Amino acid sequence: MKRRIINLLLTSSSIVTGNIHQYCRDEQSGFRLWQLGILDSTKIFQEKTLEIFPHYEIGLINLAKTYIVEKNYEKAYQVILSCDPKTSNEEVLQIKQYLESTID
Repeated sequence: MKRRIINLLLTSSSIVTGNIHQYCRDEQSGFRLWQLGILDSTKIFQEKTLEIFPHYEIGLINLAKTYIVEKNYEKAYQVILSCDPKTSNEEVLQIKQYLESTID
């Protein structure tokens, strides 16, 4: 499994940043690592995705969820506040409500 993770990291980092293929790789790699519970690496891929598309709502949701799993609720709240305040995305609203009740 270690070899698979290393290969995943190497193939993802070999693509030029800013390229749409990089975005797709980062999003997929981050999700795979999140499933495996490797949160530090997951955050790296999620943050790289957000560097390319800073207002990508699903990426912001995923990063917030990663911080929630780590119990870093303040950081998760900062991330979820980066979503469009006028969003109708139910998941954003649920996460925001959860974090507000957890932090208070």
